Amino acid sequence: MATTVTFVRHGRTGFNKEHRYQGWLDLEGCQLLQEGVNQARALGARWKQYDEKYDVVYSSDLGRALMTAQLVSEPIGHEHSSIRIETRLRERNFGRLQGMTGQEIQQTRPNVWTRMKNFDPSWKPEGGESMHDVTERAWDAVLDIVQKNRGRRILIVSHGGTISMIVRQVLGLPWAGVLNFRIKNTSITTVQFDEDDRPVLECLGDDNHVKMAHKMR
Repeated sequence: MATTVTFVRHGRTGFNKEHRYQGWLDLEGCQLLQEGVNQARALGARWKQYDEKYDVVYSSDLGRALMTAQLVSEPIGHEHSSIRIETRLRERNFGRLQGMTGQEIQQTRPNVWTRMKNFDPSWKPEGGESMHDVTERAWDAVLDIVQKNRGRRILIVSHGGTISMIVRQVLGLPWAGVLNFRIKNTSITTVQFDEDDRPVLECLGDDNHVKMAHKMR
């Protein structure tokens, strides 16, 4: 029996708006803006309208992801206390670069910016993680979750970079392949695992609920 995993990126935050690297930061600027709350509520309303059901909900422990998980899952019958926290679903740790914009890094640390843009999977910023590190921990978490919930429909709320690394793993893309798609705030990405844990990407970056909400204003 197949196991379906639906990944959702958290709603928009202040740091998203300012194009700052959030990483493991959980500051006020990393929490959901009202826009992010509205995005999450629009997704929850979409699922309620179409009677979408999930057997279990997992979330990164960072506030922006957990609040999104609460907002999207409550309309379809999940209490906040039922959400399972998985720290391995966190965003990439950017170490001392956290809180900075790309422009600030480029201007003050041009050599670091060049390394970031070379997509070397083993390179890590000072105090942070490499892309390989993120992929290894996040993919291990997903496989563990699938093994514990075989044949079920699973919702995972995580982060743009982390979901991108998972999609890259599923599709077998080169590391720079993450540039070829975009994981927008509260977008839906769905992967189905067969009995042998072989993944198939079924949906990538669906954010129609956000587009419809904008049209209705």
